[in-house]
Amino acid sequence: MMEIATLKVKIEKKDLFHHLDFPFVVDGDYSRLVIKYDYSPKQYAGEDAYRLAYNAFVEAYGEYKVDEEDVERELPLNNHITLSISKDGRLIGTAHRHNPNMEIEIGKRSTVGFHSVENVKGKYILTLSVHAILSKEVLSKIKVCAYE
Repeated sequence: MMEIATLKVKIEKKDLFHHLDFPFVVDGDYSRLVIKYDYSPKQYAGEDAYRLAYNAFVEAYGEYKVDEEDVERELPLNNHITLSISKDGRLIGTAHRHNPNMEIEIGKRSTVGFHSVENVKGKYILTLSVHAILSKEVLSKIKVCAYE
């Protein structure tokens, strides 16, 4: 096992709707990569959570259609950050899952949602896409390891 990259990323409200790119290179002849990814907090439980959810419903449907039960079903609100990986300028795949803890494998048998590759040697870009950030900050940890 060879550790390729370890990242700790602080994501803030200013990053909302942005794509954060993190390049890395795999030089050796390895058969697979394992990317461990997590972020926290997942849930936002601020005192303004109900108001934020209510305002989102009003924006989407108009105030006359907002039902209190619909708003409460959306609570607690969630931060949501997805992960994509490209290799040598080609998209390998995207994990648009709501799970804040993931392990993704790239190789002959890649994780569902990612293309398989014979040799993982190459130039990569790991992209975090920030879809929802309600907390003051969200901390993300990423570890990339290569295996023979």
